[in-house]
Amino acid sequence: AGNVKVTEANMAIIMNAIETFHDENGDYPDEGLAGTDRYAYSEFIITQLFEVDYQSSNDPANWLWPDDTIGKAKLSQFPDNQFEKEAHIPDPGESTAANDARRRPAFIDAFGKVMLYRHDKGLGGTPVLISAGPDGLFGPDIYYYHKVGASYGWNRDNSDSEYSEDNIRSDK
Repeated sequence: AGNVKVTEANMAIIMNAIETFHDENGDYPDEGLAGTDRYAYSEFIITQLFEVDYQSSNDPANWLWPDDTIGKAKLSQFPDNQFEKEAHIPDPGESTAANDARRRPAFIDAFGKVMLYRHDKGLGGTPVLISAGPDGLFGPDIYYYHKVGASYGWNRDNSDSEYSEDNIRSDK
């Protein structure tokens, strides 16, 4: 129950940053998957909230983190283990042997898994963050990019809906 509360509290901070972004830009951060039913890793909104410049580099030492962005102030509210500047995020088409060193910043739930984001899949078509919860599986309702067997692809976690029963959503 403690990890659920920590995840919910951190989701509230992220959602506050997303609302601030909306107020200042007139739109929500876009995960780049418009028109699909797919959920993106939270790295996609981080580039917008924090205005991180990757400079086409997988090396975090080369990334630029501006000091005066919307998200920068919010970031200071997170414990180190809830925001990873170097989380492993799979690339489309990535096999288990390829790009293992690819790192990106991402929001991590209190269970150690990267959270997912959609700008239009929350209640009433609002943004939503989703944590896989204690079991680490999102369930069949969430279509996202992850490893199944020996390679990565767009998949759902099993066909058993019990896997999604413990998901933690920012819109509930």
